[in-house]
Amino acid sequence: MTSTLTFELLDKDGNVIATGYANGSTTAAITPVDAKDTTYTIEFTFVEGKTIADAQNLRISFAKTTGNIGLKSVSYSDKQAETPTVCEHEGGKATCKELAVCTKCGESYGELGDHTWDGRGYSYNDEQHWVDCVICQNAKNNEAAHDFSNGNCICGKEAPVQEPEVPTHQHVACPECNKCTAEDCDGAEEEKCAGHPVHEHQVCPECQKCLDPECEGDKCEGHVVVEEVKPQDLAFASAANKASADTYLNTNFPDWTITGKLGQTYGGYLGFGRSGDKVSAITSNNFAVTKEFVVTAVIKGNGSSGVMTSTLTFELLDKDGNVIATGYANGSTTAAITPVDAKDTTYTIEFTFVEGKTIADAQNLRISFAKTTGNIGLKSVVFTEK
Repeated sequence: MTSTLTFELLDKDGNVIATGYANGSTTAAITPVDAKDTTYTIEFTFVEGKTIADAQNLRISFAKTTGNIGLKSVSYSDKQAETPTVCEHEGGKATCKELAVCTKCGESYGELGDHTWDGRGYSYNDEQHWVDCVICQNAKNNEAAHDFSNGNCICGKEAPVQEPEVPTHQHVACPECNKCTAEDCDGAEEEKCAGHPVHEHQVCPECQKCLDPECEGDKCEGHVVVEEVKPQDLAFASAANKASADTYLNTNFPDWTITGKLGQTYGGYLGFGRSGDKVSAITSNNFAVTKEFVVTAVIKGNGSSGVMTSTLTFELLDKDGNVIATGYANGSTTAAITPVDAKDTTYTIEFTFVEGKTIADAQNLRISFAKTTGNIGLKSVVFTEK
């Protein structure tokens, strides 16, 4: 007997949404025992996302090989949920941190146990003492303030050394200087009022004399105190024709030093002359250096076949964009810098101003690139007070 029956559930569109498996078989096709009635219990396995609510029809299919099949009856019954077995937990030991674990089923049960107090003695800090729980190490028992009435505290904390009290003179404070005005003051001389009014000098940083015009002593003859201006937000922005506009040096460092990372191109350098990167110059914004300075620049070249003739030029511009100073590197009399090929080279750049112009006229720093042979990578720019 090799002919078979197959049981399937279909949805309203005739699609198979569940297949029946008989007597726990993993094969859907049922081959009955020959020549006798055999009862099969068929359970259905649904395709993902489908449930009994989607079932519209039951289809029983016959596949003919050897022998014939007779279907005597089909009955349906609700599937009974299995009644879970409830374990009567036993065994294990609960602590204050973890529940007991049942020795029969392995599940935790019951309630947390009591704390286990440290039998070795007290823990303490400067103000109080207590006994710790050795299990959870969070709970405290017998917590109390230190008691030094009989010497050292019971927790082991040593009694503080009491300094003998020394009678002190009660100062009579002067409303001007807050020092003592009493004639019998036994304090140090610097604690006694010397009498008022006393003129307080405002010291000039140039001549060390007093800036107060009311001063009856050594007066400054007219130096002007200028508040020191720090460089701030020196931001190098790429030119408009640059392929990618993400090359910046944003800085705000004290002590007359400005330095920073110059972008992500050219292996961590600011790249000039690379394919698709048509920068001819970059210009700073908010050039706030007001004292003479030198620039230290780290530059490297990348020439074809070892030949390197492309250059960088450093210039200071005024508010109208006019060149007022040109930078010369390492004492050179030529402004254009040709870096040593394929290695970092440090250049010290000093500026020569055109006649009648000073650092006070500087508004921006411009770094210009002239392409001949090779590419240039600018790694850092540092400003130092001269």
